[in-house]
Amino acid sequence: MQGPQGQLATASVAATKEPAWVGVRLAAHGRFADYRDSAVRGEGIDAGLRADGRLFAGAAVSGAVLDPAQVASLRATLGPAVGSHQVSVRAFDRAGNEIGSVVQGSLDPGSLYGNIALVCGGARCGFSEWRVDGPKVDAHDEHAFGPILFTQYTVSGSILKLTAQMPPIGVRDATFDGIIRRDPRDGNVK
Repeated sequence: MQGPQGQLATASVAATKEPAWVGVRLAAHGRFADYRDSAVRGEGIDAGLRADGRLFAGAAVSGAVLDPAQVASLRATLGPAVGSHQVSVRAFDRAGNEIGSVVQGSLDPGSLYGNIALVCGGARCGFSEWRVDGPKVDAHDEHAFGPILFTQYTVSGSILKLTAQMPPIGVRDATFDGIIRRDPRDGNVK
């Protein structure tokens, strides 16, 4: 049976420091059996394109060096192979021609569960036209996460102090001034 498969078009992969890369994280899961922990601290199998032009899938790195400017899209696939499981990455140019690939095999099927994330490291990068599909991909609307990720509070006497941790917010996102007060007249939180 085929596992998750994703495709993304990279807008840019410009190195800001070494080692720079852009791609996906597959089968990401945290230490706890909780989707929020997996979203924040999940580790999995990274696969994508390094700024030096080499494709990578897990520990496997391609010998061929591509011109990152010529890579219009990447396709990562995680699924069964003869006797085990594997992750593969294929690179395509603007005409849709495959220009490179790499495969990491011998993966433990017991560890192939979790989240899928778009990731980059040490690089300015952009993603567009990304999609994920496959018979092993599930969506869980009840696991929607945000805009408040975590909270922490302290109480001292009759004073409650609350910290809300939020993800980065962009210019087009809804704004929130972060001030919540209890109205002394009616006791309602506003």
